Amino acid sequence: MKKCVIIGVGGRHKLFRDALVEKYSTRYQLVALCDSNIGRLRFAEESLKKSNVSVRIYLEKDFPKLLRTEEPEVVIVTSPDYTHHKYIIAAAQYGCEIISEKPITNNLINLKSIVSAMEKTDSKVTITHNYRYSPHSCLLYTSPSPRDRQKS
Repeated sequence: MKKCVIIGVGGRHKLFRDALVEKYSTRYQLVALCDSNIGRLRFAEESLKKSNVSVRIYLEKDFPKLLRTEEPEVVIVTSPDYTHHKYIIAAAQYGCEIISEKPITNNLINLKSIVSAMEKTDSKVTITHNYRYSPHSCLLYTSPSPRDRQKS
């Protein structure tokens, strides 16, 4: 089972969080959350407790400690766009697989820093479109296609 952490616990992190603790819980374990706002962290932590999931919480300034303590294999970045680069670079240097929302960063200087860091590691970064896991988008994948309806 791969240990995962989520960086940034605003509204969109729930799409990844819920997938990890529900659909993919046999393959992934959410071990920690990290954010700049302690109130958001505590709210996310309490939401998980309702699902009988316990995680540790870290403030943004403690991200290096999170990497050392939790030893995640997967880092999911859902923080504001202008912060993506620092988490992607640190996670890559630590050897983690990285999943980040798009855009990967907000300027060319940060992008060059990410590319440089990735070239020096074996880490892999995947950039996602966060809307794929929204409830109505998921419903599209489970609804019968017109071709299936013709077979009935």
